[in-house]
Amino acid sequence: MAELISKEYIVKARTESNLSNASNDMNIELSKEFLMELQKNTYHGMLHEDVIDHIAKVLEILDLINNPGVDSHQLRMKVFPLSLTDDARK
Repeated sequence: MAELISKEYIVKARTESNLSNASNDMNIELSKEFLMELQKNTYHGMLHEDVIDHIAKVLEILDLINNPGVDSHQLRMKVFPLSLTDDARK
């Protein structure tokens, strides 16, 4: 089920956003509150953690950001690594 969801998401992301031509120079300022919320939901890569639940929480947090001119998929790609720590970050 998770594999099907991720494949559908990837297809949707590619059709909604031309990531192959996207600039990696996206520069946005994230609020301290946003970063604190992201820190509360970090994923460590431990066996008892649910990776699907983590991704859903991060996407829910990111959906609260509405920044005109910023592609939501680029934002997700830039911010998601900040939600990982320990073995998951490696």
